[in-house]
Amino acid sequence: EEGHYQLTVSFSDPSYSGCGSAIDIAGDYYTPVSVNGVIGDNRIGIDVCSEFEYYNYGVWYKIHPQPGHQMSISTCNSATNFDTRLAVISGTDCLDLYCIDENDDDY
Repeated sequence: EEGHYQLTVSFSDPSYSGCGSAIDIAGDYYTPVSVNGVIGDNRIGIDVCSEFEYYNYGVWYKIHPQPGHQMSISTCNSATNFDTRLAVISGTDCLDLYCIDENDDDY
């Protein structure tokens, strides 16, 4: 789907691969960081996780979590106007990725 979205990254308590050009989201994340964007015609470009395939539209972001801290990543807010899907992916480079978790809908 296409539409506007807002991505918020924060610490929480208890057509080609965009991976190589992932948008860096700097911050300590103790103060939530919000990113506003528009999904266009960029493709994920890599089959990662079961819900995300090469041809899906998407945007790559790079975050820097601190070990031992849980993160909250959400597009659930009034700025998001379409059904989003999120995946948390880890790896040392774009050729060595693995899926940590994914969500197509709220639990």
